[in-house]
Amino acid sequence: MKNITHDNSSDYSKLTVRKPKFDFSNGIPRHWLKNSGLLTHVMNSLSLMFPEGERFFIRSVNRFSDKIKSPVMQQSLKNFAGQETQHGLQHDKFNAFLREHGYEYEEFVASIENFLFRKFEPFLTEKIWDKLGLSITAAAEHMTATWAAHFLENRDAFADTPEEIRKLFLWHAMEEIEHKDFAFDVLATVDNSYLTRMAGLLFIAAGVPIIIGLIATRFISQDNSMSRVDLIRDLPKLFLTRDSLGRMFVASCVQYLNPKFHPRNNDDAHLLNEYFANQARIA
Repeated sequence: MKNITHDNSSDYSKLTVRKPKFDFSNGIPRHWLKNSGLLTHVMNSLSLMFPEGERFFIRSVNRFSDKIKSPVMQQSLKNFAGQETQHGLQHDKFNAFLREHGYEYEEFVASIENFLFRKFEPFLTEKIWDKLGLSITAAAEHMTATWAAHFLENRDAFADTPEEIRKLFLWHAMEEIEHKDFAFDVLATVDNSYLTRMAGLLFIAAGVPIIIGLIATRFISQDNSMSRVDLIRDLPKLFLTRDSLGRMFVASCVQYLNPKFHPRNNDDAHLLNEYFANQARIA
């Protein structure tokens, strides 16, 4: 990923709310990502957390809408919320088809969501620190943008993945890069201290692996088509290889530690251009 010097311009003023129509009616293969049970279950776990997670991001930013004075940022707030709403809706559709494989996960995921967003979130933002939700959102948006850039840059990221699933995740990745700096800039407007920014990173660095690990383990324990050999074989693909989700997650956290960090320091505009050029060719 190329690095550029941060300036005060931003492309999130051009955010567009899109309403794609994905068709999963042909079903979702049990191991749809690289024929790997482990990688598939990790991505399924992320997808299950996206809808409520996206709604949390919207609430966290909207909580400080009165602090946003710029007309451009006010409009961008509406478009950011619109994009995140669509992410939640589209992943809800995808997630519904996971039931076809007989996995029992809905009550388990609902219990996690109830704890995180009905109990923990109000406690953090109302009793502890009202800016913490926004700080967590800014850190999470950087993490997802890091993964998104990888998905768009590496053509084999979704090799042999069914077309509709590939289109869902690449569309989501594109929009994550489009608005990667918005929550960060809102946080900077509200509280530009390094301590506040690091507080959000702490929750993301600790919480994401635990939550995704719990849900993925739930899937794996019910997947009779996975052997212990399969699991051991695929672990390096998740944690050790250069382009593994685990290593990219750690790298995104390390980059965020830099006091001078800004999401626009990562020049990935070319990935958006390539995405739209490819869409135009398909059309």
